[in-house]
Amino acid sequence: MPTKPLNLKEISLEIDRFNKAQLNLYDCQEDYKKKVGLSGHTRNNLPFHPKALETELNDIKVEHFDRLSRNYIEFLAKEKFLQCILQEPPLEITELDDTVAREKTLKKELERYIQQVDDLGKQIAKLALSIEQKRSKTQTIIEEATDTFDQIIQVEEEIARIDNIVAKQSQRTIEEAKSLLVRQTEDITKLNKVMMEKKDSIGDHKWRIEDLEEEVRQLQLDADKIKAEADNAIHMSRMKDERVEVNYNQYIETTNLCNQLFGVDKIEFESNSMIHLYLRNTVLHVEIDLIKNQIHNVKITGTTVPIEDFVKVAQQTSANEGIRIITLETLARLKRL
Repeated sequence: MPTKPLNLKEISLEIDRFNKAQLNLYDCQEDYKKKVGLSGHTRNNLPFHPKALETELNDIKVEHFDRLSRNYIEFLAKEKFLQCILQEPPLEITELDDTVAREKTLKKELERYIQQVDDLGKQIAKLALSIEQKRSKTQTIIEEATDTFDQIIQVEEEIARIDNIVAKQSQRTIEEAKSLLVRQTEDITKLNKVMMEKKDSIGDHKWRIEDLEEEVRQLQLDADKIKAEADNAIHMSRMKDERVEVNYNQYIETTNLCNQLFGVDKIEFESNSMIHLYLRNTVLHVEIDLIKNQIHNVKITGTTVPIEDFVKVAQQTSANEGIRIITLETLARLKRL
């Protein structure tokens, strides 16, 4: 009776042994005779009754053929199983190649985004330096204009002093009065000339200030555009990477530096539609309508400066332009306090 194989390697040996097994019942008959005691007995000393022997023979036949049937079914099932295992797969495995190709593509795209972030960081640093230089020039021109106004005030005070002296000196001769009048006329003419020169200088300074302010506004627009491109590049990468995190933090620090140059201490994004701008001891709370891309509401804390007039103007423009208007106007009014 063949035994059940322990592993797949013994299946071929079992199949060969099964094929070589004898199909006659001679060996089985000898075994049967030994079991029932027929090999060493005669007809006179048989140990069992013929009916009992027939019954036992039938039982052995049934058990033997049952085992043969089960073994055949097991071998047939093992053969089918081996055929299924050893046959060629119906489909080619290409998913791994696609995954590797996609991984290479994503790595190249990530490297491109990292390079964009580096370039944008350098551009922001250059813009920050340029803005600081323009701000210094503007401050110098403002100081010069202030000095000019102070000189004009001094000239006006001098004219008032001369008028006071003339009013007090009424007891003079005609010659003395004429001589004094000539001197005073010459002094007034000189003062008028100086005043006209100072006024012309003030006009030139005003034009220079307006040109510098326009240049600063253009630089701010360029910085906003670069910031939007950097945000888009970081958003499109969608992959965590240490270099991306470091470059992004450098970009945030550079952006904060640009904001501080204009008087903005810090900018916090509570959500996509809520922004908090910290200006000295004042905080602007700006709520944005994302659907219309316009400012929905603005609140100010830490000061009593009125902002309702330019908030209405800002609500008629885009969100970015509105935030710029509100920030600049608020800073200007805070400086007047």
